[in-house]
Amino acid sequence: MRQETINIYNFEDLPDEGKAKAIENFKSNQELFWGDEWIDSLKIFCDKFGVELCDWSYGFYEGARISTNIEYFEYGKDYTFDHETLKRIGLDKECPFTGYCADEDLLAPIRAITEGENPLRIDILQDCLDSWLSGFNADIESQQSDEYITDYIILNEYEFTIDGKRY
Repeated sequence: MRQETINIYNFEDLPDEGKAKAIENFKSNQELFWGDEWIDSLKIFCDKFGVELCDWSYGFYEGARISTNIEYFEYGKDYTFDHETLKRIGLDKECPFTGYCADEDLLAPIRAITEGENPLRIDILQDCLDSWLSGFNADIESQQSDEYITDYIILNEYEFTIDGKRY
């Protein structure tokens, strides 16, 4: 019979090489948090404003991508947003679609409309979609940062061997 002893470390007690390996291993096996919530917000927004969400995807390597029918909207039609319309359709509340912060990324351009300003519907909807993409991609990038991963590992009290392998 053979008996071995393995020393187990919390992240803070690992040597720098072990920490780097732990972060690298985490990145290669990490799942994206809150991705479904981002997509749910987008789907509800598109339904509410008559935008067809043709395709979408997201991940750590490709980021978030969407395809809509917005380029086929009629530019000449005078669809505009004003503050009364926004109140009437319930957008005067915080995170009105899902309760998740992605709602606010979508609505930021609409909320920025000043009283008396009436931008064209196609322009403001495109700004909303661009704002959502920017927010989601920033979230994806943040979740891949060493700082985020370090905080996540520490908060979850993961343990490791000296070489950074999760125990």
